[in-house]
Amino acid sequence: MFDKRYEVILADTAEAQRIHYQLRYQVYCLEEGFEAHDNFPDHMERDEWDENAVHFIVRSKQSMEWVAAMRLVLPRQEGLPLENLCSVDSNVMPFSHNENVAEVSRICIKDTFRRKRQPVADNDDNLARPDADEKAVARQQRYKKSEIMLGLFRAASVYSREHNIRNWLFLTTPALARLINQMNIQLIKIGSACLHRGKRFPFMADLKESENRIRRGCSVVEEMFSRSELAYRAFSELQPGYDNLAA
Repeated sequence: MFDKRYEVILADTAEAQRIHYQLRYQVYCLEEGFEAHDNFPDHMERDEWDENAVHFIVRSKQSMEWVAAMRLVLPRQEGLPLENLCSVDSNVMPFSHNENVAEVSRICIKDTFRRKRQPVADNDDNLARPDADEKAVARQQRYKKSEIMLGLFRAASVYSREHNIRNWLFLTTPALARLINQMNIQLIKIGSACLHRGKRFPFMADLKESENRIRRGCSVVEEMFSRSELAYRAFSELQPGYDNLAA
């Protein structure tokens, strides 16, 4: 269960946002190679939209390590990031400029399982073990990713309710869109595909409808979303020294 293993923190201080940017650098530059690490000599992956965004970070309660991040980009005069990257339906474009919508982006989860795997001994007679290990690691990674994403979405949904944000926009790959849909967050395609670190599509989700769908799904997830008081805490409310990154 997410709340036993992780906690979501609202990155409302410079120190917390530094952690957020470092996580993005770790995932996007070093693990995935989506961004060139040479472009970020301070090891903090940032862009022009961060100044108008709400940042979340996730920490493991067991290891005290920061493991994931996500942001909500709020609208400004130039619109939202996806409008600058792809063609959106003209009926949706005016809607994306009002204060009741935000774009979910920079969802990143560290590949902590990759570095914890143990090599198979040379004298191991179980020749199928390497493949079995690969499949087990992949299953663990998928489960962890879904669990952490649900925790982040719960935090973002509570924050959105508190700030009258009723709709989310996404610019994402078909694979991630399928994963989000599997969580009962119904994504509606609102434009044509664009090339941005691969093929991506713009989507919209009605927050209230998505919360209702989530609550009608798995009982464990429904119970999780009913505990909105555990959704997130502000970094500024934590004890001093909480920003130390685990090795």
